[in-house]
Amino acid sequence: MAPRYASALANVADALEPRQELIEAIIGYMGEQHDSAELYDILHEALAMSDQDILSLGFDLPQCREQLRRETSEQKKKRGNHYER
Repeated sequence: MAPRYASALANVADALEPRQELIEAIIGYMGEQHDSAELYDILHEALAMSDQDILSLGFDLPQCREQLRRETSEQKKKRGNHYER
């Protein structure tokens, strides 16, 4: 049973590899063709990707860093409103 399962997983991985390469090529092309603001708008607004998703693709866009800083600042403010006893 285990060898068949491993073989099936290997077959699926082999089948997905060309798709992954295509996706990486498309994303690379988008990065070359658009400035950071345009690329962020496409990925975040049109494709509904989170900032974490965008960062995980390898894009280091200033818009992602700004949003993460805002979220961190908001979390600190929320924690600052509570007093410990």
